[in-house]
Amino acid sequence: MSIRLVGRSLRVVNRSYQKQLFGLSKRVAFATPLARSFHVNRIAFNENKEKVSSIIKSELEFEQDDSFGLEEYHQNYLKESGFQLADVGESILKQLVKETDSEVIRVYFDVAQVTNEQELANQMDPEIDEQDPEELLDLGGIVSVNAVITKKADNSAVGVDLLLSSQTNEFSVNGITYFKDGELAITETAEANNLRQLKYSGPPFNNLADELQEAVQGYLLSRGIDTQLGDFIVALSTVKENEAYLNWLSDLKKFFS
Repeated sequence: MSIRLVGRSLRVVNRSYQKQLFGLSKRVAFATPLARSFHVNRIAFNENKEKVSSIIKSELEFEQDDSFGLEEYHQNYLKESGFQLADVGESILKQLVKETDSEVIRVYFDVAQVTNEQELANQMDPEIDEQDPEELLDLGGIVSVNAVITKKADNSAVGVDLLLSSQTNEFSVNGITYFKDGELAITETAEANNLRQLKYSGPPFNNLADELQEAVQGYLLSRGIDTQLGDFIVALSTVKENEAYLNWLSDLKKFFS
């Protein structure tokens, strides 16, 4: 996302604000007629609106020329992995779904969070130990991803709270929650969210026996929750966040036109 809009807009607003203050003091000092004051304010009002509109139009044209889509490699991954991108409209919370004979696997992630954390990670101190999860968490680049795996046989589910490194594309497990009724794990309401928050997610994953940790990690890998998926999430988030930014600019352009 370009930062030109922010810088240029601030400069425009600052100049406009200074002009308005200066003009106001002159009108008060010389007792300018009220009707003329309204006229001047209308002109300033329209000028500021036109400036915003002009800057947004310029930024939109620049971003449209610089827009991009998924690389062929990532398009092929989506075709071959079994995952499909669910239709969630303009929501920045995206969902990948894969269905097997016995399970439905859903993966949720926030494209804005992914791109923001990736930008922070790109500014990471090269001397930082990338193997130290605490240092990485402090610097950014770690993204929350949630996976819900539902058994078709009885509709029970497990929700897996994951941390994704946008630099290495590797997942680490943060917690696991069991749901007797899988609907609670995927229902998007405030009430369901509150109930999920009250569920026990077990002890810190790193405190579990090594054998159990390895078994869970192997289970997730067998379901396609691996570095390839992590790489795809980062790539897709970059594309979707850019699309959201273009739509946002387009909406603002309509408003200020």
